[in-house]
Amino acid sequence: MFRGIRTTLDSYGRHNFTKTHAPALRSKGRPLPPMDEPVGYSEQLSELREHFLAVCQPSEREENMQAVDILQECYSNRYDGIDSELHVSFAWLYRLPEPFLDRLQARDATTLVIYAHFVVLIYEMERFWYLKGWTHHIMGGIYEALATEHIAWIRWAMARVGWIAP
Repeated sequence: MFRGIRTTLDSYGRHNFTKTHAPALRSKGRPLPPMDEPVGYSEQLSELREHFLAVCQPSEREENMQAVDILQECYSNRYDGIDSELHVSFAWLYRLPEPFLDRLQARDATTLVIYAHFVVLIYEMERFWYLKGWTHHIMGGIYEALATEHIAWIRWAMARVGWIAP
């Protein structure tokens, strides 16, 4: 879906699509309920970045660093008061480079570890009926796809979504 949106915008030009503020004006009296930030997210993402700097092949290092940096930005936007709307979480998927998405689809371990940290952002959206149970489903798929040596890198994310005890 996100690849299709990006392709459409690139093909037809972003200037051909305009954003209306009408829905936002109608909902001004209904702010989103405050959400507590996931404990230790900044430190966790910093450790993840350092780990990937040390272990990733040079050909994949830049894409992995970019994915973690975009994820850090999404967390900061969501929890540091920059933009508390839920949709900012999906910016991560939209902004990822194509080769990273290809490796994610192929179940590459490093991309799955990063993806597990994205799932934490989606977890709070389970208040909506159409997302109920998705984070546990996705986390279960990530866990099953990863070799044992990579599981330690997703424990923080698993605990944040209640997949394991903190």
